[in-house]
Amino acid sequence: MSAFGIETAVRLWRAGRLPALAGLEVEPAHGHVAVLVYRDGARRVIRDGDLGCNPSAGAALARDKDFTKFALGRAGLAGLPGFSFALPNWRRHTGQGQASLAEIRQQVEDRIAALGWAFPLYVKPNDGSQGLDVQRCRSRADLVAAVERLERHQVQLGLVEPAWDWPVHRLVVLDGAVVCAYQTVPLTVTGDGRSDLRRLIERARSQLERQGRTVRIDLDDPRIPATLADQGLDLDAVLAPGRPVRVRDSSNLSAGGTAVDWTGRADPSWLDLAARAAAALGLRWCGVDLLCPDLSQPGPGRILELNAAPGLEHYANLGPAQRQLVEGAYEQILGCSPGPLVQGQRFE
Repeated sequence: MSAFGIETAVRLWRAGRLPALAGLEVEPAHGHVAVLVYRDGARRVIRDGDLGCNPSAGAALARDKDFTKFALGRAGLAGLPGFSFALPNWRRHTGQGQASLAEIRQQVEDRIAALGWAFPLYVKPNDGSQGLDVQRCRSRADLVAAVERLERHQVQLGLVEPAWDWPVHRLVVLDGAVVCAYQTVPLTVTGDGRSDLRRLIERARSQLERQGRTVRIDLDDPRIPATLADQGLDLDAVLAPGRPVRVRDSSNLSAGGTAVDWTGRADPSWLDLAARAAAALGLRWCGVDLLCPDLSQPGPGRILELNAAPGLEHYANLGPAQRQLVEGAYEQILGCSPGPLVQGQRFE
């Protein structure tokens, strides 16, 4: 986890940009939690990207990708199709009955067949984030391995979605207005005619870490060779000078993806869609992940998921203008007191 949200709050406080605050205290051991005390006596707890401004129920439900699809559908918005399934350990825990992993895999395959979906498909945790355990399945063998991986990692609910190979964009909404918009692009390395892909990927990871980015790029991750194999390559391949190669299917910034700023260039129809998506779960502050061919034009699109605590570290690191936008949003949220609790009130 990144402490970017806490660091930004501290920086704004020290710069005098949060005058409503009387004090700010950061938990010293790990630095991922802070308590803000306002001059009117109100207190706000923030944790990483959770700035304490969303209703807890809405924020919790946004983590449930399957429920989010339901809520978006009820609001008349097009979410990405998909269905969830319970893993054995979760079935036992919730009293849903005994079922072996093989039986659950068969149930998933039967559901896929009934829906008429073809490979590739995505299997992921229903409540995961940052691309953890997200698997692009190119075959039945990949599907079996992905379900087994979720059970091994003690995931409660899995989610199956069809592959939708439109670019991924994130629109960040605050109080019904889009603060910033950007496209995420999968990690790509470029050949130099000498280094094999293993070396190029390690070099890319080191460069991102020197930029202060927190990324998860592991050469032992089976998703990397699978992505390379789609392009007829393996980790020992030496690329011709100037040849680009995609390292991961995922464009998640935590997996080394790159952000391309679209703020101010998105068609108004996408801004309206993002605001409506956030409102569907009652969220003031929300990252809306959107699949569409072109953010500058109206057209077809699907909402991939919502994030009630959008991490903006990678976007802010694009440059001074982007950091200013992020700090302005934080200032707007943290600069207003949530209001003091009423003490001693009795209800007869």
